[in-house]
Amino acid sequence: MTVVVEVSDDLADWATRAGCEVNQGSQPPLRDDVDDDGRTVIWANHGEIRYFVGGHASGWFCVTSSERMSDETLEFAAESMHLIELYFYGKFGLSLRSSLKLPVLKYPRSADDAVGGYSLRTATFDERENLALVDAKGSAIALTTSGRIAGTAELVCLSYYLASSVEAVKSSYLNPTGQPLFTVREKLGPGLVPARLE
Repeated sequence: MTVVVEVSDDLADWATRAGCEVNQGSQPPLRDDVDDDGRTVIWANHGEIRYFVGGHASGWFCVTSSERMSDETLEFAAESMHLIELYFYGKFGLSLRSSLKLPVLKYPRSADDAVGGYSLRTATFDERENLALVDAKGSAIALTTSGRIAGTAELVCLSYYLASSVEAVKSSYLNPTGQPLFTVREKLGPGLVPARLE
């Protein structure tokens, strides 16, 4: 039995604003030679990378990516679709902010910056160790396959999102000052390039 996984209309609209297209899990596959597996597919209008949002045998939800329909790789996994959506609100928010040429945000770089009782540690998923966000009870609730620096920023930001609201997340990415969740980087000197959150 195919399990259909879809994102909310609000997230789909946010993705569209960021220059992406969304094919919900209940819609026909994008190509005739692709199985109808019930996953939602998200991709940038100008890019070759597609993100697949679906369920996992563990009961979690996962985001995989594929470049030019090559083999998929795991990007992010979480115990709920709410967490998956928060991940994408941040990802698309960053793209939208960049397209609007707003000041570069100052992202957290330390696990100690996590808020709301959340913390970071490694956790096993599909027999691999990954950096994970842990709740106040000590249970891993989300994980990323990004490197240590980018992964820390992703998960600490996720703790910000959990302690706030979707509207506050969106407002922060559209606000030139980054408020209420972020601040912006100081202007850099000539020849210096800001680090990017991949």
